[in-house]
Amino acid sequence: MTTGKAKVIGSFEPLEGDDLIRANELKRREGRHSIEEAILRLQAETGKHFALHKAVSAGAIKSYAPGDDKDPIVCEPHQRTSHEEIHWDDVIKWIAIEFPRFKYQVIQTPAARVATAGAPGGVEPAKAGLLPLTTGDIAFCFAGLRWQTEEKWKRPLGNKPKWLAACIAIPGARGVSETRWNPVLIGASLVSAGYAKPKSVRAKFQTQPLLKPWLDEWKTYEADNLSAD
Repeated sequence: MTTGKAKVIGSFEPLEGDDLIRANELKRREGRHSIEEAILRLQAETGKHFALHKAVSAGAIKSYAPGDDKDPIVCEPHQRTSHEEIHWDDVIKWIAIEFPRFKYQVIQTPAARVATAGAPGGVEPAKAGLLPLTTGDIAFCFAGLRWQTEEKWKRPLGNKPKWLAACIAIPGARGVSETRWNPVLIGASLVSAGYAKPKSVRAKFQTQPLLKPWLDEWKTYEADNLSAD
């Protein structure tokens, strides 16, 4: 998968089969995220938005093609793609340089809640922020995108393919609490994987009562990371 030369985005095709498996193993082993995943992780853990796309475009954070562990991508901004991966360590170093007064730490944010023994379902709302949605909520709200019905959504949410597993806000515990999901990350993953258009996801956040409280977060993500449609 390595070439010894800097790669230009668009010079590689989407990976399949064994190549995809190896790329995912490399991603986990090296602590890499797609740019969107890193942005949403930062939002979840700090409550702040960081313009990582701009940092990557400016060369402040190196990005890599899936499955490539040697050659940073070199390309023009219009050639960028959601498949690019960045090292989490590089993200933290960039924050330390660009925002020296900001001390990175995991704190309660709108994307996270506190699990408390004895609370209903093992989850107790924090004093501020939004409670991530249950599996049933996600199936109901996103029906019609990727899978047409609520019931068809529930099966993959239970089996958790990799692109959906990355959207979990609070892992469930058998017999104790249910899995809760970050709906903004669900929407971002749908768009990134080519399963939905940004405007279709936006419509869900505008019309579904359970998603409306998350609309501002989705609009911020969409404005910063997705082209106008």
